[in-house]
Amino acid sequence: MSNFDLVDYFCQDWDLFRWGGFEVRRKFTARFWLFMIVTMLIVFSVSFGVLQHRYRQGEQQLTEICARRNELILEIQDLEKELAYSKTDDYIVRAAKDELGYIMPGEVRYVNGH
Repeated sequence: MSNFDLVDYFCQDWDLFRWGGFEVRRKFTARFWLFMIVTMLIVFSVSFGVLQHRYRQGEQQLTEICARRNELILEIQDLEKELAYSKTDDYIVRAAKDELGYIMPGEVRYVNGH
């Protein structure tokens, strides 16, 4: 086989093969195309299923994170209310009476004997 034959051989159309000096054109039948279509459908279906599963997992994680965030927001609001109340005079008086045992002038201490 000369160099020109090799160039000619490699420059042919993709569907043309040369075996033993005979030129053979490969024909793609309906069965081949059906096989290709079914294979591609299976591949795309599996890919779609995997993506749907990942989407559902992400959605579930997002729901859990949003619920936790809402709980934290409520906790922050409660703490802010408690902080605001701790700066009032009523809180200071109550803390002095309950925790330190002080009484206001003019009040009488009542002690239970039990």
